[in-house]
Order: sequence, then C-alpha cells, then structure tokens
Amino acid sequence: MKKYGKGIASFLGAKIYGFAHELLHDIADFILPRHCLICGRRMVSGEEFVCCACFLYKPFSPLFHDNSDNNLARLFYGVFPIEKAQAIMRYRPGSDMAKVIYSLKFKNNPDVGVFLGRMAAKMLSESDFFDGIDCIVPMPLTKKRREWRGYNQCECIARGVSEVTGIPVETESVARMTFHCSQTHLDYIQRQENVENNFKVNAPTSLEGKHLLLIDDIVTTGATMKSCGREITREVPDVKISVLAIGFASAL
Repeated sequence: MKKYGKGIASFLGAKIYGFAHELLHDIADFILPRHCLICGRRMVSGEEFVCCACFLYKPFSPLFHDNSDNNLARLFYGVFPIEKAQAIMRYRPGSDMAKVIYSLKFKNNPDVGVFLGRMAAKMLSESDFFDGIDCIVPMPLTKKRREWRGYNQCECIARGVSEVTGIPVETESVARMTFHCSQTHLDYIQRQENVENNFKVNAPTSLEGKHLLLIDDIVTTGATMKSCGREITREVPDVKISVLAIGFASAL
C-alpha cells in the first residue's frame, strides 16, 4: 500500500505543480501581456513570441526541398566546399516577418534567437540536414560589437539549435577581428570588401576533420559567411562546412 500511496502522492504533486505553474504564467501574462512580434496581437498561454495565427498564415518552413543543391548553397560554390545549406524564412526588409529579426538584433531580446534556433532545428530534424555535423559555429562578433548589443544573436540561435539536436556549440575557435559597418545598406561589391579578411581561426586543430555548421541570422550575398568559411578552410583544409540561416534575403 505504501508503494501505491507514494505513486499517487507523486502523481498529485506533479499535477499540482503543473497547475500552479500554468496559473502563475497566466497571471504574469495578465500583468505583463506579451504581444506577437509579427502582428502585435496579445498572445495567450502556450504561445511564444509568434501567435498561432501568424504561424498559420505566415509560416516559417524550410525554403528548399534539397538541402545540398539550392540557391543558398550556390552562393558558396567556388568559395569553400559546401555540404548543405538551408533557411527557414524568406527575408524582406520592412516586412511583417522581418519584425522577428529586428526584435532579436535591435530590441535586446536574445530569447528570440533561442526560440528561432529551436524552431529551425525541429523543422530540419525531419530531414537529414543535421546528419554528420560535429559542431555548430555561430558567426562571431567583434568584442566591441558584442558589448554594444549585449550578446551575439547568432550564438543565441545556435544555442536553440543545440538544445534540440544535442550538437555542441563552438564559440572559441573562430573570431571576428574587425567591424567596419553594417552590411544592411551596402551593395554587392561593398559587402564583399566590408568583411574581407575579418576572421581568424584561433584553434585550427580543434576543427580538423570536423563537419561544421555555420549559423547566421540573415544571409543576402553571403559575404560574411564566405569570408569566414574561406578563412576556416584556408587554416583547416580537411574541414566540411554546412550553412544555416534563419532568413535568406537573396532575390534569386
């Protein structure tokens, strides 16, 4: 009887805890209401950053059916050997969907990055995208840029991906040395020049023979990832590289 009594007590305790947790969450939502980053509607319990309606009508989903040969992967042809490439939204500056990225980058909301990373990982786990990948390398920021923002948004995305996949995040092996200006308003040639020779591989031996997943928030021309990937493969010739972006802004 004691065995069954303990089981019942444990079951009831879990139920009470769950009820209390949900009640506190509802009270917090009432006092400090959360709003959808896309439409601005007040969200209800169970919704996180993006409401169910926006998920339904403006869904995030893998942009490409083929992880290996697509418009994103082709940006890196001839620059470094690209294994796979994928993004989960078409990014257009000023659009409703872009509000999610703006919140991550400019409104001190690092949890949005973790949310996006988890969502991307869950979507892509249904394919072979993460097969064989040894570690995740988020695009690094300079020390000054990181201090200005308070965090690296790409590291936040990487943490979300890691939570779902279990793939470790590597933040020490690659560093960004300089930051001239934002890529946002630059043309194609200016973007390439702006990030040329900006990266340094601090620990090449830690990357030898590995398959890396480079993560960035938005890819347009791929200039930043090209510069980073080029430096990695120069220092570590036997490395493999795949690419994951939350948004793909190319007109292709």
